[in-house]
Amino acid sequence: MSEENGQPSGEEDVYDALFTEPEPEQSGIAEVGTDPSERVTAKLESVSGEPSDGAGPGAPADEVTELRLALEAAKAEAAEARERLLRKAADLENARKRHARDREETLKYGAEGVLREVVTALDDLERALVHAKGAGQDGALVEGVDMVVRKFQQAISRVGCVGFESVGHPFDPNRHDAIQQVEDASVPNNTVVREFQRGYFLHERLLRPAMVVVARGGGDGPPAEKVDDAGADGMSDDEDLASGASGGDDS
Repeated sequence: MSEENGQPSGEEDVYDALFTEPEPEQSGIAEVGTDPSERVTAKLESVSGEPSDGAGPGAPADEVTELRLALEAAKAEAAEARERLLRKAADLENARKRHARDREETLKYGAEGVLREVVTALDDLERALVHAKGAGQDGALVEGVDMVVRKFQQAISRVGCVGFESVGHPFDPNRHDAIQQVEDASVPNNTVVREFQRGYFLHERLLRPAMVVVARGGGDGPPAEKVDDAGADGMSDDEDLASGASGGDDS
């Protein structure tokens, strides 16, 4: 056996292990009937650690550990990526719902500012119509104004803008704006007895509160009959404010 740099050659070790017959005292009982080729194969596998049928090298323990750690890291990364994907999908769905809700809000209430101006102009037309009818003018001009008023009401109602009655109903701070209180024992307390300006709803939202006069000092009996809204609208705001004390008697 030759030595190189004080170390025995690996090929010579394999050669000696394969072809050197063991001494009788070392081999023990001989394996009777064993094929010599099988004996060579077994010794080759025991020395080199490799299967002789070409199945590939056996993975060392540290390499297996490294692969196991890499697999665990890959699983953790995949789980994190899936979590991020689910979170992004949830954010996208929330954004879609929010945009749909904003679009619906825009379609329903986008004309709120314009309608507020329209109903103000409609108030003036209705007052002019009431004054004209009160003065006994029933000509073509009055009929034309009446037709315009009806068309305005139909147009705003198609977009969800509708007025509501207030006279004879209990005062509701959510829809009424009280500008005056009058003593009136003929109606229950906090009953609306006059309406200066009609209130409007735009779908479920209050577009404009009604400006009303509220009675106080009455009992808990049933509400009085409603005051004619046309009569109340026929007076100007200055006239209504000036005649606040007589408002309860007109109801």
